[in-house]
Amino acid sequence: NEASGCIFDKTGTLTTGEIQFELFLEDTSFNEKQIWSYIYELEKHSSHPIARSLIESAGSNTETQVEDPREIKGKGMIAQLENKELRFGSSSFTSQTGDGDLFLTLDNKLIAYLIKKEELKTEAKSVIQRIKLAHKNVILLSGDSLRKTKEIADMLEIEDFFGDQLPEEKLTFIKNKQKNNKVIMMGDGINDAPALSASSVGISIGTNNALASESASVVIVGSSLDRLTDLLKISSSVVRTIRQNLFWAFSYNLIAIPLAALGFLDPMLAALSMAFSDVVVIGNSLRLKLALPKTLD
Repeated sequence: NEASGCIFDKTGTLTTGEIQFELFLEDTSFNEKQIWSYIYELEKHSSHPIARSLIESAGSNTETQVEDPREIKGKGMIAQLENKELRFGSSSFTSQTGDGDLFLTLDNKLIAYLIKKEELKTEAKSVIQRIKLAHKNVILLSGDSLRKTKEIADMLEIEDFFGDQLPEEKLTFIKNKQKNNKVIMMGDGINDAPALSASSVGISIGTNNALASESASVVIVGSSLDRLTDLLKISSSVVRTIRQNLFWAFSYNLIAIPLAALGFLDPMLAALSMAFSDVVVIGNSLRLKLALPKTLD
């Protein structure tokens, strides 16, 4: 059966993954260079998709060394700094509220926060519209804040969206959706791996994350979302061709064989009709070549 819904991750899937950050100091006893130094020391140990953007924003100059850096999947980074607990991540992970997207705390005291800006992939809106025209429900499922998730959802005209989703919550969401429908899940990060593995068809875009790629049923090389619509087109063509071939095969078995057995069809004609049936099936299958995009041909 064809999938009735397409579920998308946000960062690196619908957006370019290239993120700009604006830093705001909350504790003026620290300066921006120190804060970026802390962030760099934490994020160089992170496997999250936005870690690379944070490292680029921080630069390579560091003034400090943190101890025992650890990643809490889907939440943030934690380490020790001069016998104090340094946390960097989501509002829930750092127990903070406000307009920030990422928060840096030292012994539960907020010292700085970041607001991020990310760009949609140029083809994202057209791809979402094409999927909707194929009568498939589109859902945005993101580990980012609900506010940021809503911003992207509004830009892409996606009505169903869910933010602040931990990896285990994404997995539960997929399992619940699949009780009544088959679903496609598309993502690129390590946080998507469990959901990709559990979905009817898991699609990993790009090969930057080995775990996500191994968990997926399909890997789209490169970052273009246009490959998704190509994949859906090819899949539909394959399913349609299989059904047509089964029709021709069963038609022969239901009609020609009984006629031959009862003596109403000459054995030579029966053999020829069998060969003709094979030719029809093979010829019909070769038509699948027409479904391939020119760049994949």
